[in-house]
Amino acid sequence: MEALLNLRHVSIVKGYLEMGALATFFVLALVLLYKYFQGLLGKKKRPLNDEAVCIDLSGHDFFAKIDVTISHVIPNIRLQNKEKEACLIDFMLILSRTFLDCFTRVVKESDALRHLSGEVWGRYMVEKLIDCLAHGQDEARRNGIPEAFIAGFNNAQQAKIVQVTEMINLFSRSTFMADNQTRLSAVLDAIQATFFAILFDAEKTMDAMNGEIMEALKGYKRKVR
Repeated sequence: MEALLNLRHVSIVKGYLEMGALATFFVLALVLLYKYFQGLLGKKKRPLNDEAVCIDLSGHDFFAKIDVTISHVIPNIRLQNKEKEACLIDFMLILSRTFLDCFTRVVKESDALRHLSGEVWGRYMVEKLIDCLAHGQDEARRNGIPEAFIAGFNNAQQAKIVQVTEMINLFSRSTFMADNQTRLSAVLDAIQATFFAILFDAEKTMDAMNGEIMEALKGYKRKVR
């Protein structure tokens, strides 16, 4: 990947993207163990009273890290081909802002979802994740991102979305997580790791594309700021 990125920016960009790729296989497993012990401790310290639960999800690392990615990491990506570079940056910014907006709304709605059964809550969260990806891709199309790239990206990230969907379903059935707020905190942990892996997929997809994509990108300039 270093061959594609400007040396002035390679360490920060490579760090963020590869962190996500590694976290997909490492952090997700640790999340459940952490929440397992957190749930056990919570049950010992207090009775299971949903009204007493108070988790500041608006301060979750997920939001701060996406903000940094949008403002400092993505705009500094450098590729040898400038049309590919412009398209990749536009796509990553669109997808990142879509994730940020979507899950900011989910957190705002979380109080209203507090009393849903785990199964219903799990279906709701999976639908939100799928809707988020679909909306991001629709927005990318409206901004002129070539369909060939979007299709290639879809193929690359499917396994990761299946993985995080399974994690959501696992959280929704967990008896160790005392309430839906705790479950949502765990979901944000899982999606945070998956998000960076998805950006890495976008970079790999663009790197591998030739032929049709080069014709579609001829003269492409940055559109998303």
